[in-house]
Amino acid sequence: MKALKLFLVIGAVIVALLALTSVFVYQSLTGSETTPALLYVNSGVVEVNQGKGWVSAVHEMELGQGDSIRTLDGTATVVLFEGDVIRLASQTTITLSTVAEKTIALRQERGETWNQVAKLTGTRDYSVETPNTVATVRGTSFNVQTETETDDVVVGDGVVSVTGKKSNKVHQAKEKTKVRVSADGVAEGRLSKEDKRKIVDSWKEDMITIKELRERELRKHQFLVEKAQEKYGVTDGQVEEFLVQLDLGKVNLDELESQIPVELKSLTKLRSMTERVIVINQKIQRLEREE
Repeated sequence: MKALKLFLVIGAVIVALLALTSVFVYQSLTGSETTPALLYVNSGVVEVNQGKGWVSAVHEMELGQGDSIRTLDGTATVVLFEGDVIRLASQTTITLSTVAEKTIALRQERGETWNQVAKLTGTRDYSVETPNTVATVRGTSFNVQTETETDDVVVGDGVVSVTGKKSNKVHQAKEKTKVRVSADGVAEGRLSKEDKRKIVDSWKEDMITIKELRERELRKHQFLVEKAQEKYGVTDGQVEEFLVQLDLGKVNLDELESQIPVELKSLTKLRSMTERVIVINQKIQRLEREE
C-alpha cells in the first residue's frame, strides 16, 4: 500500500537529510514538543481568563496553569499534554489549577465536564474539584455535573474516588455507575440508558479530538510528509484511508514501527494517539452491545 510506504519513507528522508545537517537539525526533524494545554473551541461563545480578564477564546490557543475557561452558549475541549481530554458543556466554568506532567488539578465552578484521562501521558494524579465534590482518578473517563447543593459523577470506565466535601465521606465509584453527592453523603446508583448514551457520545467526541491532535502532529512535520508523498505519489485521500485502517486495528503497529530506520518521537506520539482511538472504539462497541 502506497500510504504505508509514506510512513516508512519519512524515516528514510530524515536519514538522508541527517547526512548533510547538524545535531540541531536532527532534533528539529525527529523531535516533537508536547503542548501542556490546548483549547479547541467547538461551538458558540467561549472565553478565557489568563489573568487579565475575560476575552474571547481562539481555536487551538495554548493555555497555562491558572487559566480559566468558560462556555456561554458554546462548548469547548481542553487537551492536556496531548492526552487528557476535558470537554466543557455550555454554561460551564473551569480553572486549570495545576498543570504538570505528574499532577493535573481542575476547579469546576459550575456546569458539566467530561474527563477522559489517558494512562499513556504519564499523568500520576488527576482531580476535579467542585464546590461540593473532589473526584480523583488515574486513567479513566467520567462526567461531572455540579449544581448548587449536589453533584452527579458518572463513571464510564476505571475507578473514581469521590469525596463529599460537606459530609467528608469517600466513595470508590466503579465503571458504569452514577454517584450523587450531597450534604448527606455519597450515594451510588446504576446508569440509565440516557447516561450510557451520554458516555458513548462523549467517547465518540474524544476520538474526533484525538484524530485532530494526530493531524496537528503531522502538520508539525509537513515538510517530511510532503517529501514522502512526492516520492511515492501518495495522495491526501490515500493517507486518510490508511489512518482509517490504523484506527480499525488492521495494521500491525509493531511491525510498522520496526521498519522505520530512525527513532522518531513524533511517530511514537502518533502511535500512542492511534492506540487510544482503537481502545475507545472497542469500549464504545462493548457499551453499545449492553444497551
